[in-house]
Amino acid sequence: MNMSVGAAIAVLAVSLAVVAGSVAAIVSMISSLRKPGDERCRAIVQGVSATTLVFAIAILMLASVWKVVCVFALDRSFGGINPISTLAIVAVFYLVQVHRYKKKFGD
Repeated sequence: MNMSVGAAIAVLAVSLAVVAGSVAAIVSMISSLRKPGDERCRAIVQGVSATTLVFAIAILMLASVWKVVCVFALDRSFGGINPISTLAIVAVFYLVQVHRYKKKFGD
C-alpha cells in the first residue's frame, strides 16, 4: 500500500481544499445571517434559514435511523455524527439556497 509522493501530495491538496471550502462556507453562512438588510433581504434570509433548518433536521433524523439500524439490526456500534462535517454540509446547503433565493427574488 505504498503511495507515491505525487499521489500523497494530491490527496493532501484535495483534503486541504475541502477543509478550506468548508470553513469558507461556514464563515459565509454566519456572516450572511448577521448582515443587516432591507425587507427583501431579511425575507430571503428567513426563507433560506427555514429551508436549511428542515434540511438539518432531516440529516439528524436520518442519522438517528441509521444508528437504530446499526445497533439493533446489524449488531454493531455506531460511531456518531461528526459535527464539523455536518455543519459544513449544512453550510454548503445554505449557500446553495441563498443563491437560489436571490436568483428567484432578485437581490
